[in-house]
Amino acid sequence: MVHRFGRNFCLLQGLHGPFFSQLGQFLEQAGARAWRASFNGGDAFFWSNKARFIAHTESLEAWPTALGKIIAKKFITDIVLYGDTRPLHAEAIKLAKGLGLRPLAKIQGVFASQAHLWR
Repeated sequence: MVHRFGRNFCLLQGLHGPFFSQLGQFLEQAGARAWRASFNGGDAFFWSNKARFIAHTESLEAWPTALGKIIAKKFITDIVLYGDTRPLHAEAIKLAKGLGLRPLAKIQGVFASQAHLWR
């Protein structure tokens, strides 16, 4: 079932370990949907909800188009990422801003919203 209303999160690269999986579980318990877009095996290993796991296996150049499709198909409202300078994340932030989405970056232990980072 596609969750068209409410908050739909797409979590990108995160910390090594279970933090993003636990965050996804918390978001689901709060009534949102949490999807994980992955770029490597570590992301897959630590993400517990395999039904909401999306592996990106194409090139960096294909990422903006692929993310755009994910956003449209999964009705994404928020993008969560660890750091804002990784090339895949910089592209995601650009796309999110253009679509009016809320990108959230975890930087040195705190979450920063779009208003503080990407003016």
